Amino acid sequence: MISIYNKNAKYKATLNYTIEEFQTEWYSDWEEGDLISATKLTNPIVDGGMIREMTREEMVENDIEVSLADGEYIENKKIKSVEKPSDLMRPLWNKDTHTWQEGMTREELMTERKNKILKYAELKKEIETLTEFSDEFESDNTVEMLKLQMQQLKKEINELLEVIKKM
Repeated sequence: MISIYNKNAKYKATLNYTIEEFQTEWYSDWEEGDLISATKLTNPIVDGGMIREMTREEMVENDIEVSLADGEYIENKKIKSVEKPSDLMRPLWNKDTHTWQEGMTREELMTERKNKILKYAELKKEIETLTEFSDEFESDNTVEMLKLQMQQLKKEINELLEVIKKM
């Protein structure tokens, strides 16, 4: 199936041919400047003598509604994007203010922090146990790995506390 458009990208017809088989003399409404597309286009545009679908940016410039992803908004007929902050536990895009916000409640953040503290305590006990038996077994750097995990957890616990304080 092919679709035919006039030189201004206005849809004219859909015909049951491939682009390769179609011959202009078969279509009585063919006019000089008409264009053919292998598919019917939703938002056609003529570009360099060819017909194609408009990009999202072109649609915005032509006041055609586009679907925006989280983090996107339109300003002065341009699609703008706001990077999602990495410090949010559950990022939530506010379409009205064009900002990312924390989607977790204070209680959820407190529970997450508590769970991280309990995991920290588990790692501390593991290190104590492994250290207790260090004279009996050769070291495989497990303690060092656990200490690194504890450092990361401690950082996350403190960052969560800062987020909670701001709420």
